[in-house]
Amino acid sequence: MTVGAVGTIHQIDVLMRQEGQHIMNSFFVRVDSTVDNLETRVLRAIMECYMEILIPVSGSNLLIESVRGKEVAPTLGPIYEIQPEAGDNLQGDDTGDTLPSHVSLCINLHTTRGGKSGRGRLFIPGIPESATQGSYILSTNPYWAAILAFVACLASKLIHTDEPIGTNQVSWGVMSRKIGGTKPPYTVGGFAPITRAVARNILGSTNSRKVGRGQ
Repeated sequence: MTVGAVGTIHQIDVLMRQEGQHIMNSFFVRVDSTVDNLETRVLRAIMECYMEILIPVSGSNLLIESVRGKEVAPTLGPIYEIQPEAGDNLQGDDTGDTLPSHVSLCINLHTTRGGKSGRGRLFIPGIPESATQGSYILSTNPYWAAILAFVACLASKLIHTDEPIGTNQVSWGVMSRKIGGTKPPYTVGGFAPITRAVARNILGSTNSRKVGRGQ
């Protein structure tokens, strides 16, 4: 059980695999009020959005492996991690073909900070071929409705703009390397909380995810 201290910034990595390729989605969160158990309050909460909403509509080549976190500001802390539990839905349920590992959907992240240093992106893998036409995800396809629900799930748990601070609360944000530093430990000032997350139904390329390359 890892306790989150108020004001600390943590990097949360969702570790996945597609066609043998390691794929990672990274989140930065700020602890707004003391969190008694980061594994259950944060890591498991994020994993549930993937397992309950995204995985059921994703291609069968996508697999969730684990979720891990670590404090990255103002100091660098040890890694803490959770593994899937018995009965968790970890593999994409779509029976058709899955687009290549480097093809992704972009979720644009907007924060309280203006300019490029206040923007971020989250790239979603495992897109089923049946949900696409040309360079687009069909807005009439159930997959697109699931993506919107997935974004709403993350927002409900991690975005708290203009809300009173609750118990065990963390806020999703963007870490600017220009302001916070190029590698951890970052300065806390590099973090900006997200105000909204917007999915785009245009297919993009994340070249680092090509088979045999990286994450």
